[in-house]
Amino acid sequence: MVLKDPNHKGRTREEMGLRPFTEVEIRSNILEMDVCITQSHIARLLKGVNKRNILSNFRANPQFQEKIKAEIFEKRKNAGLNLVSSLKDEFKVLFKILTLSVFPRDNLPKHLTYEDKYCLYFLSKGIKINLSASIFEHLCDCIKESHDKSLARVAHPRLLSELFYQTKLIERLKENFEAYVEEVRGCILDAEVLIELDLKWKDDIRTSLESLVLRS
Repeated sequence: MVLKDPNHKGRTREEMGLRPFTEVEIRSNILEMDVCITQSHIARLLKGVNKRNILSNFRANPQFQEKIKAEIFEKRKNAGLNLVSSLKDEFKVLFKILTLSVFPRDNLPKHLTYEDKYCLYFLSKGIKINLSASIFEHLCDCIKESHDKSLARVAHPRLLSELFYQTKLIERLKENFEAYVEEVRGCILDAEVLIELDLKWKDDIRTSLESLVLRS
């Protein structure tokens, strides 16, 4: 507002006709329909508590560094390099799940970020984190990176699709812009991921075309 009109400098949000600030918002436009996404929206979608530990608060906190190294990495010389290949087997599987669902990325990275390490450690210890805050921050980072590098990329497609579905946005798009709406199903995480991670041989995996049924 101030950049567009310097006369607004020094005025309050109310004086400029803006709503009171409550939290950071992601604003966009989909086929002439305004969209606003907040951390609270994600928390409600996940049916989680919008508080507890926030991963970004641990960025410069050395408290857990040695504990994390001992818990999630194999005892090798290169464990300090944050290599995915140095993770213990169970954490390789957990990390694969994280990169496919919680913090999706285009390709499985070779190195772990501080968020990756803390998330894996907290999962192993049953320490609860503010998942909605972590996902919202990751979404903001992905959007910023897309703008900076001019990338056509959609972060958290499954989460956003579910958010748009529950808020009836998909329904409105089908009514007004049906030609632009397409259903795409994501990949399914199954036991074959163990082959990809070199944890099992192909002959070790048994598959079936029949659906599994839980015994009561």
